[in-house]
Amino acid sequence: MLTRALFLAAGLLAAGPAFADSVTAKVAQWDAAARTITLEDRSQFANIPEDVAVPHDLQAGDEVTVDYLAAEDGVEGYTAITVNKDVARRLTPNDKRG
Repeated sequence: MLTRALFLAAGLLAAGPAFADSVTAKVAQWDAAARTITLEDRSQFANIPEDVAVPHDLQAGDEVTVDYLAAEDGVEGYTAITVNKDVARRLTPNDKRG
């Protein structure tokens, strides 16, 4: 079992120092042609690949969560873009809060 764990750890290290991360913030601008999201703090997520779905109705003021693979020199890849709608709208009638 220890040998398997060591091989797994070695494989992960060999793959490079990329790790999953995410950021949640409000959108300042969505440039659909360049596939670039600019957040209110002026940070940008650029060149989002076509195979990563970006909601067609994304607009300034929407709160988004960008899930990405971070590397030492920036973003290595994107895994998901999610628009966070009002929590009250996401709750089903059976959900209890409080």
